[in-house]
Amino acid sequence: MHINYSDECQIGDLTYAVQADSDEDGLVRLRLCGIDSEGVLTAEGTMLVPTSALVDAGNVIRHTLTGLGQLGPVRPRGRLNPSGPTNSYQPWTKDQDEQLLAAWLVEPETAAATTVIGVQARMHGRSRNSIRARLARVGCDPDVPGRMLGGELPDEPGAPAVLDLEDLELGGLAFTSTKPEDMNPRGTAQDNG
Repeated sequence: MHINYSDECQIGDLTYAVQADSDEDGLVRLRLCGIDSEGVLTAEGTMLVPTSALVDAGNVIRHTLTGLGQLGPVRPRGRLNPSGPTNSYQPWTKDQDEQLLAAWLVEPETAAATTVIGVQARMHGRSRNSIRARLARVGCDPDVPGRMLGGELPDEPGAPAVLDLEDLELGGLAFTSTKPEDMNPRGTAQDNG
């Protein structure tokens, strides 16, 4: 069996590259290097491992590096990537929940959810996954812009913020409430007059 593998990953400010190549003698040469954001080599190593011992060698290396990491300075918890969204790991406020809910509900159901989520992620300084999760938490269907999830949300501490659309104004837009009985099966208002 011939092995030819390479990969890169970004962790914090460092980019790690690994390369593995096997030879005809059944040995795998592993090369690892880490480069910081300024291009300075910060980690480097090469080792030869028999293909039959790759799993065991991986366990030894993992245990060794984990143990050595315990001896070094403690890495602060929180954001692993300082260049990530500015509000990562920050709690959501009621105002932010209301802004997200209002922005989602003004979108037509035909809008691409991924596009709207991307816009909201940039506006709120959050990741796309954070926006999707929060949309569901405030009662919105994260797959269909402009649509709420079915059912009533509990009104208790720690429950999602529920917004009274009749009292909301955002960017000069005023919202009016539509009762569930005035909705058609697609979730849009219908005239029952």
